[in-house]
Amino acid sequence: MFKKTSLALAVAGLAFAGQSIAAPSVNVSGFVDLGIEYYSGDTGSYIFPGMQAPQGNSDDQNIGMINPVTSRFTVSGDETHANGWTTGYHIEQNVNVLDDGGPSFQTRQGYISLSKDQHSIIIGSQWSPLFEYSAWNAMKTEGHGYGAYYFTTELLPGSLAYGFRNDSTINYTFGGGGYDTSPFTFTVAAHIGEDDRVLLDANDDPILDADGNSQKLNDSGITGVTLGGAASFGQVTVNAAYVQSIVSDSDVSTDLAAPSLASIGAKFRANDQLEVGFNYQSVDKDDAAGDKRTSMSVGGMYELASDLSIHAGYGFGEDDDGTELESDIYAQVIKSVSDTFHIRLELEQTSSITSDADGNEKGDDTVVAVFLRQSF
Repeated sequence: MFKKTSLALAVAGLAFAGQSIAAPSVNVSGFVDLGIEYYSGDTGSYIFPGMQAPQGNSDDQNIGMINPVTSRFTVSGDETHANGWTTGYHIEQNVNVLDDGGPSFQTRQGYISLSKDQHSIIIGSQWSPLFEYSAWNAMKTEGHGYGAYYFTTELLPGSLAYGFRNDSTINYTFGGGGYDTSPFTFTVAAHIGEDDRVLLDANDDPILDADGNSQKLNDSGITGVTLGGAASFGQVTVNAAYVQSIVSDSDVSTDLAAPSLASIGAKFRANDQLEVGFNYQSVDKDDAAGDKRTSMSVGGMYELASDLSIHAGYGFGEDDDGTELESDIYAQVIKSVSDTFHIRLELEQTSSITSDADGNEKGDDTVVAVFLRQSF
């Protein structure tokens, strides 16, 4: 497969060589997005308070300055070729504006695209098709507001986990993709070497080999596939997605789990101001007990005025092992001051029950945050 893939990429490169009819465009964009967050809770489950805050945030601290959406800097552009194809590039860097001790810049997305008519290919770090064809039905918040989505997607390995972006992926799409309302569209994605599971000790610390390296558990080159599809009928769009982890046990692994996730959903555009939708997800954990975990979310977006919109939703989930997300309530209000500046209010409240050796323990978590965003 590697030889075939390499040959295909080489042929594609020769096909585009010397056929440009215009110099590639260069677009520079980005934004700074900062918020003041209030958090109160027992567990932090599925909310993740204090993201990118220098000292984090906690129930004791309560208040933190955060950057969960991650301020960013993007360079992108495209080039049209004589054969009708268009190639493009996209380099998007997280910018650590709060200096929490992490790297100043870190890749958020970075890819090359090829497109012609209804066909497009994206190679590199990119948006997850699962997010497009599932979460986007009912979850449109910027930072917080994904508790029910995290509840299921956290069980996937590597960058498939949490379902936002995939690190190294080859993605083919017919039509406009999961964000679009074209009559029919589908995406097939292969995830290359994205399974980061390694051999751990009793404290969940990596067990190093004789050379001081972590010992990976999955030797498969293609570590997962994602399929997504959608069909639109007037004001209604129905969609579905499926993610399958692919495993080849390494020398230090036996019977490594290969979890999978299936999703169905829909959205209804009542008019230009109102849209409602839902998504349902089920994860097969591929464990000895045969346990499954499910979640469901319903949500809506309403534009009160050209410069004011509100989004709200409700989700829940449960696991055969006793873990439960009793409720996930989320909302967002955005007030646009100009085309490049907005003020945003976000809130989320989760109630969860986690099964452990001592029995079930319930935790309630609440987060409220006000953000400012300046785009350029």
